[in-house]
Amino acid sequence: MRAVKLTLTEKERNLLLSIFQRSNPAERKALRAGIVLRSAAGLTDNEVACEFQVSVHTVSKWRRRYHEAGLEGLTDWPRSGKPRRLQHDTIAAHMSEVMETMPPDGGRWSVRKVATALGLPPATTGRIWRNLQSQHAAPAGMYQSIPANPR
Repeated sequence: MRAVKLTLTEKERNLLLSIFQRSNPAERKALRAGIVLRSAAGLTDNEVACEFQVSVHTVSKWRRRYHEAGLEGLTDWPRSGKPRRLQHDTIAAHMSEVMETMPPDGGRWSVRKVATALGLPPATTGRIWRNLQSQHAAPAGMYQSIPANPR
């Protein structure tokens, strides 16, 4: 398939340049804007791929998507697959509520105990628990350390 030649208006170029310059180039939208800008400047897909350290396929994809849909083409399309049943924030809120009480057997809360109380798989519970621990400094004694594999 032949590479699509991109020509940008001054307004389009300025908009893409502002997206590229105000963002970290590692961010998706900034990277995509940079690919389009360099492609429109006349660089080949190989040259652009080397400059941004991405595959030629990636450059071709974003060049084509910009040609077909403009700036809207640079956003992610919805992904396939079943949506999550419960959102992370909802589960985290329920975990906090549960852990404010004493476990049924006394003792301390564990991933398995919280998972049982919430009716969720231990792997899901452990992943969210570890995420909460890394995001917030927990009060002393509230969380016990979580093993890498909660089984």
